[in-house]
Amino acid sequence: MSISQSDFERAEDYIAGRLSAGEKAQFERELSSNGELSREVSSLKAMQSGLLRMNYRDEIAARHAELILRGDIKPTHTELGKVVPFGSTRPLWHYLAIAASVLLILGFGWFFIQDRFLGPSPADMAARYMEPDLRLDPTTRDGEPLLTAPGPDQVSRLQAIARDTLSIRVGFTLLQKNEAAQAIALLKPARNCPLPDWQANARYLLALGYLQTGQVNLAKAELGTVRKTTYFGKQAEQLLHELSASQP
Repeated sequence: MSISQSDFERAEDYIAGRLSAGEKAQFERELSSNGELSREVSSLKAMQSGLLRMNYRDEIAARHAELILRGDIKPTHTELGKVVPFGSTRPLWHYLAIAASVLLILGFGWFFIQDRFLGPSPADMAARYMEPDLRLDPTTRDGEPLLTAPGPDQVSRLQAIARDTLSIRVGFTLLQKNEAAQAIALLKPARNCPLPDWQANARYLLALGYLQTGQVNLAKAELGTVRKTTYFGKQAEQLLHELSASQP
């Protein structure tokens, strides 16, 4: 599994300290559950640390050379080569520019390789298959209201439908914000809604949430339950095909 380009950019912003307090907290929660993202952040941190160490080493060497030139300290017999005054060393911005260029090249290279050879990530697929709106139709196919079916358990049924409707709507909003963990927790109970079409909405959105978190097998299981339904059946079938084609 590979991370998306947006996650790579957020990782760069996280290391550079450009995220807000809320964004930083959310990103650190994702790091604890996304091993691939955590490894990418560790690699970027190691790269940044290496560049800083190189700069620090060069600065210390330049200071040492300046002290020798001024006569404050005497060179040892192991010190060979030309003494370089401190003022002739490259400024810090030069190293920062090199570091930024390296990160930019790596970012573009990684994105190119992912698109050309690795294919879209599960999170990218989830973004493409996210519907612009929910499909919570208030009537049945024959025009009768869905929420007025007679029966002794009508009150509890209406309460369950109202609760599940709210969960589906909030879960949908959370997925649009890439807050998949919270969305999954809300959508799981809504799979048992008394209305079959509501169940299809919940399961389809739950599958997208699993894809956002890289849980492909769980996503496939949910998509398999809605592939023959009126709502989202076509999308589920296409998404299952893409997932199968993208996996070795």
